[in-house]
This record gives sequence, C-alpha cells and structure tokens, in this order.
Amino acid sequence: MNKKRILVVEDEPQIREDIVTALEMSDYIAISANNGKVAYSLAKQYHPDLVISDIMMPEMDGYQLLSALQKDTETSSIPFLFLSAKSQLSEIREGMRLGADDYIAKPFDINDLLSTVKVRLSKNEKIESHFKQKIEDLRQSIRYSLPHELRTPLNVILGFSDFLRQNLDNSDKEEIKEILEHISGSAKRLNGVMEKYLFYANLEILAANQEEIFRLRENILYSVKTQITELLDARLFNCKRKNDFRIELEDADVFITSEHLCKLIEELVDNAVKYSDPGSRITIMSKKGNRNYKIAVTDHGRGLTSEQIQNCGEYVQFERRIYEQQGAGLGLAIVKKIVELHNGSFSIDSELGIFTTVTVTLPCL
Repeated sequence: MNKKRILVVEDEPQIREDIVTALEMSDYIAISANNGKVAYSLAKQYHPDLVISDIMMPEMDGYQLLSALQKDTETSSIPFLFLSAKSQLSEIREGMRLGADDYIAKPFDINDLLSTVKVRLSKNEKIESHFKQKIEDLRQSIRYSLPHELRTPLNVILGFSDFLRQNLDNSDKEEIKEILEHISGSAKRLNGVMEKYLFYANLEILAANQEEIFRLRENILYSVKTQITELLDARLFNCKRKNDFRIELEDADVFITSEHLCKLIEELVDNAVKYSDPGSRITIMSKKGNRNYKIAVTDHGRGLTSEQIQNCGEYVQFERRIYEQQGAGLGLAIVKKIVELHNGSFSIDSELGIFTTVTVTLPCL
C-alpha cells in the first residue's frame, strides 16, 4: 500500500519539526514548507494527499494558500486542514468558507492531530472510491448503450450520402434537396444525443463531489415563473403541437441553478411530446407549497407500466422496437439526477395507454 504524502506548512521551525516527526513515525511521508508560497510550489510538484497549514505566515498566509490551491485544477481537490492559534469563530468560518476541511487550534495534542489526519484521509479515500465507481458505472452505461444511439442517425447519414455520391448526376434538384434534409435532420439528432450524454456525464461527475453539491445547493433562482414562461414560449414557438399545451404556473424563489432549470423543463416537455400523439393534451403545472415547489407535466399518451416506472431515472429505452426515439429514457435520467443534486424529489404516476404525470419537487424559500 502506498504511503500517504502530507504537506506541512508552518513558519515556526520547532512546531513544523514536531509535526513532521510525528507524521513520519505514523508511517506518512511528510513534506514541509515555512510559508504558503513555498508550499504552493511543493503542492504542484508532489500532489500531497493532505495539506496541514498554519494561517499567519510571511509572504503567503494560509488563507491565500488555500485560495490558490482551490483555483488550480491540479490541486483543488486536495483536503486542507488549518492549524493555527486563531480560534475565534469568525476566523474558523472564514477558513471553512474558503473550502478548508477541518480546523485545529493551537496549542494542540499531537495525538489529536494524528487522529484528525487519519479520519480526514479515510474520508477522502471513500470519496475517491465512490467517484471512481460512478465513473466506471457511467463508462459501462455508455459502452453498452451509446453505440446503438449513434448507429441510427449515422446509418441515415452514411446511407443517403452514399446514395447521393453514386447517383448525383441522375438526381433532380428536388430529390437532392429531400436527401439533404434527411442528412441534416439525422445530424441534428446525432448532435442532440451526444449533448445529452455529455450533460448526463457531467451530472454524474458532479454527484460524486460532495463539496460541489453543497455549493450547488446554495444557489437560489428568484421568480421562477418568469423564467419557466420564457423557456416554454421559446420552446413552443415553432412547435406544431403548441395548441396542445395547457400551462398553469405559480411563482416562487427556488433552490436551483438557471442552467439546471432550463434543462429540466426542456427534458420534461420533450418527453411529454415524444410519448403522446398530436392533438392530445399536455398539461404543465407548478405549485408553491410549504418550502417546496412542485412542477408536474402530464401527457395523455402511451403511459408506462409499473416496471417502466420503477426503471425511470436509470438509463433505459422504453419500447425501443415499437417507438424509436433517439435519447429517450436518458431525458428522465437527467431530470432525476438534476432534482437529486438540488435536494429535491422525483416521482411518476401513470396508467398504461391513458396518461403519465412526471412530478419534480424542489426546495424553495
């Protein structure tokens, strides 16, 4: 097993030496620096598993060091432990606000320090293990499902391109125009599939980072009714089924980012359109409750079986042989993941052949 590497940043020589000695006796590899500037260079060079840093230091203090490490993609994920005589609540909050993982005030017991180091490293190992498993699960999902998703539009593009290449001289202008429209449509569908996969992949990566989730959940979107209305107006402007929609919205200040709200509405609307026939009603409603905000989209189309409802939110393709829809299933997985990231809930109520209602609930002020 590889030894863990710990960077100790302390301007007092005796304290620095004591910490380094204790770490080495506990089977860690200790690297030391007497100020933040030197420590930043060492962190870039050695990529330590943990940084233990004083706050008050010459040239670059602990706050500045933490800020510099957080801004650098190579070092932003390194756990950071403050070790300082500063023990006032406001100063502890400042360190935590900047992204510190823990704080120990001087004077300290060396055994307490070693215990904190052990706990912090163990926690980080669990996070890394969870992250690696998420990435592996995503890799396997893409490995088995992406080839089929790409094959359908690619076959259209390749088939029509080959036909056009061989028969260009014998084709009239209208026939060529029709073929080019098929190629363009398939290229757009292919692009849409790739965008969905990339968006879902980014959500999975975000879901494995607890610190990023914490920051994400601090976002508040004020007066969401206005934004949802604008989104729907833009989405339905050229939609052939514009008259099928019934929209009833309440307003609220919701804990969600603008980007995620846009994607959530887009996928819910697209899903309702794909799985219902033209002329059937689609209802979009939102309602403010006690510190929660519900958005429900109902279509009167094919409906879902209990098994399909149970699988919703995972990457699945519903009735592919009957209803060929590029990216179908992944849209609801994206919606569910967005809602979970924002500490909300996701549910589906459906009766086969009659209706489907997808409801998302988000925290609000």
